[in-house]
Amino acid sequence: MRYTERFGWRRISPPPPPSPVDESWSGFYRLAEISPNLLYIYDLSTRRNVYVNAQITRLFGYTEADLQALGDDLLPRLIHPDDLPLRLYQLSQLHEIADGEVIETVFRLLDAKGVYRWVYTRDRVFKRAPDGQCLQLLGLVQDLSSQLADEIHLAERDAALNDTERRLQLALQAGGLGVWDWEVRSGRLVWESHCYAIFGLPPDSNKQMYLADFERMVLPVDLPMVQATYSSAVANRGLDRYSCEFRIVRPDGQVRWLAGEAIIQRNSAGEALRVIGTVQDISERHRLLQSQRDNEYRLRMTLDGIRQGTWSYRPASGCFFADAQAAHLHGLPAEHDCTMVQQFSAQIRAADWARIRARAPAIFAAGSELRFEYRAMQADGSERWLSVIGHPLPEGDTYFGIVQDINESRLLRDSLAENVALLSTLLENAPVGICYVDKQLVNQHCNAKSAALHGLQVEEMIGRTVAEISPANWSEVEPYYRTVLETGQAVTRVEISAPDPQGGVITYQADYYPVRVGDEAPIGIGVMLYDITPHTRAAQEMLAAKLKAEEASTAKDHFLAVLSHELRTPLTPVLLAARTLEGDPALPAHLLPRMVMMRRNVELEVKLIDDLLDLTRITRGRLNVEMGRVDLHDLIRHAAHICLPQLRDKLQMLDLVFEASESVVVGDGPRLQQVLWNLISNSVKFSQEGGRITIHTSNSLDGRLLVRVSDEGVGIHAELLPRVFDAFEQGGVGMNRQFGGLGLGLAISLAIAELHCGQLSASSPGHGQGATFTLALPVAGMTEDTRPAMPQDDPPALPPNTDPARILLVEDHPDSAEMLAFILSLRGWSVVVAQNIAQALSLAENQRFDVMVSDVGLPDGSGLDLLKRLRAAGHGLPAIALSGYGHEDDVAASHAAGFAHHLTKPARGDQVENAIEELLAQRGATLAG
Repeated sequence: MRYTERFGWRRISPPPPPSPVDESWSGFYRLAEISPNLLYIYDLSTRRNVYVNAQITRLFGYTEADLQALGDDLLPRLIHPDDLPLRLYQLSQLHEIADGEVIETVFRLLDAKGVYRWVYTRDRVFKRAPDGQCLQLLGLVQDLSSQLADEIHLAERDAALNDTERRLQLALQAGGLGVWDWEVRSGRLVWESHCYAIFGLPPDSNKQMYLADFERMVLPVDLPMVQATYSSAVANRGLDRYSCEFRIVRPDGQVRWLAGEAIIQRNSAGEALRVIGTVQDISERHRLLQSQRDNEYRLRMTLDGIRQGTWSYRPASGCFFADAQAAHLHGLPAEHDCTMVQQFSAQIRAADWARIRARAPAIFAAGSELRFEYRAMQADGSERWLSVIGHPLPEGDTYFGIVQDINESRLLRDSLAENVALLSTLLENAPVGICYVDKQLVNQHCNAKSAALHGLQVEEMIGRTVAEISPANWSEVEPYYRTVLETGQAVTRVEISAPDPQGGVITYQADYYPVRVGDEAPIGIGVMLYDITPHTRAAQEMLAAKLKAEEASTAKDHFLAVLSHELRTPLTPVLLAARTLEGDPALPAHLLPRMVMMRRNVELEVKLIDDLLDLTRITRGRLNVEMGRVDLHDLIRHAAHICLPQLRDKLQMLDLVFEASESVVVGDGPRLQQVLWNLISNSVKFSQEGGRITIHTSNSLDGRLLVRVSDEGVGIHAELLPRVFDAFEQGGVGMNRQFGGLGLGLAISLAIAELHCGQLSASSPGHGQGATFTLALPVAGMTEDTRPAMPQDDPPALPPNTDPARILLVEDHPDSAEMLAFILSLRGWSVVVAQNIAQALSLAENQRFDVMVSDVGLPDGSGLDLLKRLRAAGHGLPAIALSGYGHEDDVAASHAAGFAHHLTKPARGDQVENAIEELLAQRGATLAG
């Protein structure tokens, strides 16, 4: 309870004179000694107590001798300094009051334990001098700290009822107390006004309260405890009082903590009749207690967490003290405090203790701060790093400080120092330039390599901006620095060229990384510089070499294309003439074999040219295939049909054994037929006259189609089998000379097989025992996209054209033009020949033509240019390209220019005729529609 605003005094009218009773001094003392209050007689002249009863010891812990020992400093020593002036003033007023008048006051009094306690005093004149001055006063002291209610009740019996009631109300109000009365049997409650205020009800409420009304205001979670407390207290006949702390909910919703104290009045049978008590709002006390507990808990956890102890030391006397936590940190039992330095020093590593002893005296003599770090032995035998910090107290003769466990931080610091040393070593010896730039783009750190790349010393780099260090490149590199700072993203692999100190050019790769602390925004940029000048030069040299090689390759391709064209062009009229004469009935019979021989050798020459071009495409990875669904049995039959003349010439037999139930594959039909033709041709070539060749098909368990071509020919030596598919390899030089050819067919066939996700292998029992070549291809599934096209009905017949078709033939090679015009005229077509673009344009402008057949390579330009110019002039003339250039790119270029077909020289007459017929049919269908 606090009485911080009740300082003051007042006069009380003297009580009625006592009845004449013969009382002696001994009776007064006996009454004083049994009084529950402190009674004293104080002499104002000597400023000492003349008398004080025994309650001084019970209430405040002093003896009469203690008070006498204080002498004339009694009041200054016992009364609180803030209350002393008022108390002295009140004592001076005793000279002016009448006998019997009383002065009341409240102040703080120091007890023997050093605690100020609030007391309530009543003073009156006990003895006067002849001049009326007060010599001695008689006083009564009540301890308000513990027995306020009892003392107020005693005061109530000593004074008039109204005054006592008023004082009691003031005391209750000051103490925040409310008084209540409970009639146990009826449950009726009587509250004085302060109770209503405590419960948040209007103080003038006339509502009759019952126990149930009180229980409704108790917080539901506390109600069972409250009910159990008063129920058990009332039922226990040997109990006359009880107390309880609980929470209530006021009408405005506030939750408050209350403390209740109660006295039980019982009848002679021990039954509870009434319960009278007080109630006090202790919410603030609860809050403070909870706050204190929280603070104590946090402090305890903090001290435990940081493992901190305290110590004090007097250098002059050697007096030492350390608390239990400090002892525990040094591996000593923590049950007791430590008072001997030797106990600590025995636990400290000898080298560390020697260092402390050497430096400590000078620190103590100077009165400066003491700070050491050392290792101390622990109870488990391990060592931990400790830190001791101390400062001299104001008196100067004592040091006070703390000791704490820094083992983790010290180990971390040592590890950090090692890492820094390691990092510094790596940075300084790194083969790349490394530097750190802050947010203002000022260089804060760099290694020697970075400085050397800029032609500077390290000290010349530090403290300078990037713009100052590299003015020539600043505009180029500034965006990279800004990007890293603004986005927090790294910028890497930036290639920068700059002048080097020797006047040349240095090229380096720069990586820019954001430097962060945690998840914060970048605080700077880490830059790594790699000198790639040698690599750049090597790359430039490699690029130049590559370009040179590509130029050479292009020149080679061009040479092969031109060579092919130049070889094919003169072969065209020869092959056309040979085939025409071979089928001419007027040709004498003895010349037919020679004509066949001439046609066969020309075709062989064309085949050699095609193989060379295919090999070139394979080596450059430019051999294209157009996939479709094909039946390999049909391709085998067609290839066998092509080889019939060779078989007849050597009187050989070819057996076709088709056991494969699934013979459809997805592939390029012409290319696969090329493989089959190569395999059959090889067997024919390397087998003797009258030999037998077998082609056998089957399906493997893993879903592949196997085609085996076996012969009884010369076979293959075991050592030559691994090289049989190499280009220009035919089993040795002798084989080349004996059987002819370049040895390209198998190399080309293997490449085509692999393009179809297939395999081509060879086996032979040995020389003279024949050979078997096996082609393995994946079998195609029956999907809508790859299902073979169903036979279509023939297109409706077109009405015959009575006028012969007019063909514009553009060819600068006279023999080819003459021979091709002759063959086409045999079909009844009208053929007009132009030798260049100019003639062709003139003819097209003045005559009507149905189809144009044009060479691509012309003296005054390209056949592609010719067709574009015809299209630009409005001529929708369908066209066929005829060229010695047969590369895929050449074919694609022809189609892109508008040619419907691209025929490679030397083209057969039937090929040209079929292409013309197709275009004439399309043109006729268009006209008919």
